[in-house]
Amino acid sequence: MKKGIIAIIIMFLIITLLITILPNINPNYIKNGKLYISKILAMNETTLKDNNGEYSDYIELYNGYSFSINLEGYHLSDSEYDTDKWTFPNITIEPKEKLIIYATGNNNCDIAKKICHTNFKLSSKGEVITLSDSHGNIINKFSYPMQYKDIAYVYKNKKYNYLNNNEIKKINNKKYKLEITEYMTHNKRSFYDSYGNYFDWVEIHNSSNEDYLLEGIYITDNQSNLEKYLIPKVTIKA
Repeated sequence: MKKGIIAIIIMFLIITLLITILPNINPNYIKNGKLYISKILAMNETTLKDNNGEYSDYIELYNGYSFSINLEGYHLSDSEYDTDKWTFPNITIEPKEKLIIYATGNNNCDIAKKICHTNFKLSSKGEVITLSDSHGNIINKFSYPMQYKDIAYVYKNKKYNYLNNNEIKKINNKKYKLEITEYMTHNKRSFYDSYGNYFDWVEIHNSSNEDYLLEGIYITDNQSNLEKYLIPKVTIKA
């Protein structure tokens, strides 16, 4: 009787252990973060040509595991709500391998050469990118901000950032001379508009030595809606 009880307990422990560890060793359900998007380039103009000889935006995957992973049924998306937007075919990513996926909207793959094009494109204005496994579990998700010409957005030191922040600073110093220098909420008595009404306000400063035409410039209070308000076509003086 005692041996029977012991056998049942041992069997129960084995089943419990298998339930616990199987998701972690099953290549179709990677949970601990070693398969992830390592780089995106949303404004590729001179960096890398695709198989059609065009400078296409791309997403780079990295397999940090010591074993191969068949990506068939995995998904990439530029939406955190529609996460199965594009599905991988029967392609294997090897241990420590980096795999380039072109975000062109063409939706085709050369499986033998492991060259794929998604059915969506990357927005240079910023959006959310997701990588999901074949069970629909999101295993990598991040939101990226506005992107710059030929400057990659990469995963480094356990966070995403521009490939070189100094490059971004140089670009901002040379080209983007506009900055928000002041704002006021709960405006009750400071500045009023042409109708005499007191509204909250934002101050934009042009720090360059030239006048700046505010054409195609947006301002927003929502990072997920970068085109919330289009500033009228006016010139801000130097």
